[in-house]
Amino acid sequence: MPKFAEYCDNTLFYHHTLDETPNPGDFTMHNHPSYEIYYFISGRGGFYIEGNEYRLHRGDLLIMRSAEAHYIAVEPNVPYERFALHFDRALIEDADKDGLLLEAFDTREAGRGNLFTQNDFKDGLYAALLRNIMNSAPEHRHLQAVTNLFALLNEIRIAFGRSKTHALPEKESLSGSIISYINANLSQPISLDGICGHFYISKAQLCRIFKKTTGATVWEYVTAKRLSAARGMILSGVPATSAFSECGFKDYSAFYRAYRRHFGFSPAKTR
Repeated sequence: MPKFAEYCDNTLFYHHTLDETPNPGDFTMHNHPSYEIYYFISGRGGFYIEGNEYRLHRGDLLIMRSAEAHYIAVEPNVPYERFALHFDRALIEDADKDGLLLEAFDTREAGRGNLFTQNDFKDGLYAALLRNIMNSAPEHRHLQAVTNLFALLNEIRIAFGRSKTHALPEKESLSGSIISYINANLSQPISLDGICGHFYISKAQLCRIFKKTTGATVWEYVTAKRLSAARGMILSGVPATSAFSECGFKDYSAFYRAYRRHFGFSPAKTR
């Protein structure tokens, strides 16, 4: 899995990666505490965000905000190349105090409106900005990433504004509806029987739909989302001893172990 370029600091991370023979097992459901811009260069497969599928073509761009669960079901016989850039709000909030550059990320429903195609942009500037980052010299990677990121976010903001004025509402899939239901009830007791009863489906159907569109089991997804919600609360100042129960965990010890396993550090180290 060669990486053509990679950069990481405390507010920004990106990689340009090619898998000649991608292993589908390497790509599992995950979410990030940061924002992500994903640029699809080559490959074949379905990209799922909160259970909704996007079929990708060369030059497509996806955006994800914090805690939007996603994964790609990639076909193993087609080389898979992509560029992914993750950034924290702190990187741009001083210059964009009104949050205009993040409207496309923050003002839509989770898992919907994530995709931008080449036709959504008036010219090829968005691709040129991405190439500026990907092709920058190692000693200039931070500078090139930050300066081009601001311009890229503005291009996405403009494309998003146009799409809101003419696009018809997307029809939510069954898997998307199930995930929306789970996210609306994360702080409440959740059971397979309850989900199946709400949507009039069997447990076998539920597990099959969920595995296909998230790459995870129901409980893996629920746990990951609850942990992300707890992390957000802790970062906002809520004590971990209060956040765990408000996010649907019944036992602090189990929450603590799951938190360390998921994030690599304890709740106390979050800040």
